Parts: sequence; structure tokens; C-alpha cells
Amino acid sequence: MTEHPAFRADLRHAFFDRLPGSWNVYRTIDRDASLDGVATIAAIARDRLSYREEGVLRLPGAAPISAHRSYVYERRPNGFAILFDEVPVRPFQAFTLTARPDGALSAVSRHLCGDDLYETTCVVQENAFWLIHRVTGPRKAYVSTTRYAPCAAALSR
Repeated sequence: MTEHPAFRADLRHAFFDRLPGSWNVYRTIDRDASLDGVATIAAIARDRLSYREEGVLRLPGAAPISAHRSYVYERRPNGFAILFDEVPVRPFQAFTLTARPDGALSAVSRHLCGDDLYETTCVVQENAFWLIHRVTGPRKAYVSTTRYAPCAAALSR
């Protein structure tokens, strides 16, 4: 099996540098909704990457629809931040990655959106990474689990 370039050597320091490229996106939302798509990550400035996701969203009782979202990823010491892709950009979440006993890296970030709390866990393993949002509050309550895996073309580099 060919190892994706994003997962070699010291992941904590190399992860951000190896994010650019195309990633398959597999998302579940409360086990009854899902999104399958592709995220394209590209350099836009020193220590900043654009994140553009496009896919098909499937909701219970509805026809599949096209969906997209954009963020800016920013390098941080031993990790990264996700910023809303707005002018000016504003913070969403920041992750300081630490090593786990199983060899993976992980971090937890919290963000208030009004009275709703987004608690997000980031997990980085050899050939994939995950963002797991647990959202609780008076207006929102759901769990969204997203798995990112390198697109086949990225594996052949």
C-alpha cells in the first residue's frame, strides 16, 4: 500500500504542510444524514490554505442536493486553526495536536455560536483524519463525523 504524503515522519509538525491536495470527504450527521464529496486544499498565502468542499448531501425524506463549504486553514504551533472564509476571516476552531498512545494525533476545540456549543475532536492517523463535531444548545443538537481520506490520485504521487 502506498502511504499518502500527508502522513510520514513527525505528523504533528508535518501535517499542515501536507494537507494541500484532494481529499475524499465522508460525513454522517446523526446517523440519518450524510455527505459524500471532495475537499480541495490549496496554498493561498504563507501559513494559510484554502479549503473548498463540494459534495452530495442526503437528508431523510428529501432528494439529494449539491452542497459546498469553504474555510481557511491556518498554521499554528503544533497544529492548525480553521477560520470562516469571510472578509475578514474570523476564527472557528483551533487545534493543538498531541500524540496518543495508539500513535494517532488528536486535539479538541470548542467554539460558541450564539448559545450553541461546537466541541470538535480532530484525529489524525496514517492515511486519514477526522473532524467530529458535537453540537449542543438551544437551537442545535447533533453529531457530525467527517472522515477525510486521500483521493486515489494523491496516493500515486
